[in-house]
Amino acid sequence: MAGHDISFDKRRIRNLLNVLAKTMDTQEALKNVNMKPVLFGLSPDDLPLVGALKHYPNVYLNVGHGTRASTLSFACSEILSKQVNSGEACQ
Repeated sequence: MAGHDISFDKRRIRNLLNVLAKTMDTQEALKNVNMKPVLFGLSPDDLPLVGALKHYPNVYLNVGHGTRASTLSFACSEILSKQVNSGEACQ
């Protein structure tokens, strides 16, 4: 991992609140200030890691989807289920 810094940049928060105020009702946007940081796991090449581990072929991974998890994870889980059912190992 590159780091675990979960602090907020106040400039980015101010910009986000400005965008919310323009998009939504201003008072409504300012009520939603309880923001929490989230760390997304990404691989160095921004591609998910799917398949069995080389040295532990009975351990399978489906990680590293980052912000695209809601779209990639379903396709990757189908690929992974085929690998698990066929007994394929990661090469």
